[in-house]
Amino acid sequence: MSNLLNTLRYYFIRVCEETKLLTPYTLSKLLYFLKFHKYANMNQPCNLNEKLMWLAFHTDTKKWTNLADKYIVREYVNRKGLKDILVKLYGVYQYPSEINFDELPQQFVLKTNNGFGSVILVNDKKKIDKKKIISLLEKWIIRPFGVISAEPHYRKIKPYIIAEELLINNDESISSSIIDYKFWCFNGKAKYCLTVCNRDIQKNHVDLNLYKLPDWISLHEEITSKYKNNSRVPKPNRLMEMIKYAEILAEDFKVVRVDLYITNSKIYFGELTFTSNGCRMAYFSEKILNEMGSQIKELV
Repeated sequence: MSNLLNTLRYYFIRVCEETKLLTPYTLSKLLYFLKFHKYANMNQPCNLNEKLMWLAFHTDTKKWTNLADKYIVREYVNRKGLKDILVKLYGVYQYPSEINFDELPQQFVLKTNNGFGSVILVNDKKKIDKKKIISLLEKWIIRPFGVISAEPHYRKIKPYIIAEELLINNDESISSSIIDYKFWCFNGKAKYCLTVCNRDIQKNHVDLNLYKLPDWISLHEEITSKYKNNSRVPKPNRLMEMIKYAEILAEDFKVVRVDLYITNSKIYFGELTFTSNGCRMAYFSEKILNEMGSQIKELV
């Protein structure tokens, strides 16, 4: 049912756009209102959501398109001298039918380069249903990511399928899934880290926690009640290195989220995100959204 609703919403939005009834900017403000039951202040943006939205529609976001592309961003990471933190790449495909499963290892990941949540984790190649995987990828590859979420820079990404190394979770006592460390960087400095653990794709569930850097001070009280949980993530042994890498990748931007992983004591790059949750993060309190927004001193 949710897929049908998303499809209907997509075509409705496309018709509205083509008839000039609804621009991506207007849609973004509408979605913000529906999420928070108040209007985004675009005249004097204050909190992080508002400032991200302002930047998305009032500044040049050409770089965002390339760096939000999970394949092309690898070139950027390499140019920054951080080739060693890239996850091993097995293949890139324009169409699902191009995938040669025989050439892939026993464990791997398949995902699109332009979407969110379009990830298939393969722990044992012998047990997979190849036809089912191909069918799912065919749906994902034509999905117009960025349209219904009002994120124009994603719409410009040419979709591909990526096959890459499956990172193993070494912290099962802390999290049922590999921990995602999301470093919020402002003017090239990592100020906060949002951790995502106990991820369950089937149930659409994650446990979120926020920490202030560099001392890993818990800001758990700034996670809204809907997303509150009892999990805690200890300070990573290689935190200072992770901060260093995040800041190298963030140095060219006023604000960007740098996602990293750590497994077997090795740090890996995840992705760069410029419009987290479509500029509609509901898991942060208004207090911390304002505090994070204040880190962006100048919008232009």
